Amino acid sequence: MNSDQFATFAFKGNLGSGVDYAKDGTYTTTADGTLTIKGVSQKVKAPVTVTVKEGAINTASTFSIKLADYGISGAPIDGGKVAKEPKISVSADFK
Repeated sequence: MNSDQFATFAFKGNLGSGVDYAKDGTYTTTADGTLTIKGVSQKVKAPVTVTVKEGAINTASTFSIKLADYGISGAPIDGGKVAKEPKISVSADFK
């Protein structure tokens, strides 16, 4: 994936409804947005767990992408050494 040259992925989007940020609890919603990898952008919709505790907010999501959708290919992928549809796990804390 040329991670030296393309060291970051970028996601820009919004969380869905159903989360009460003023009330402690764990909520399930979705994130809709655009994921950019190696300069290629694709729409993504992913499940998100939002945890609110004492004013702190944590979000966590796991979803899969197709590397071919981002123009990523090569012998390790074709040979089965790298998954064609890897899982991405993301966690973010907000205070």
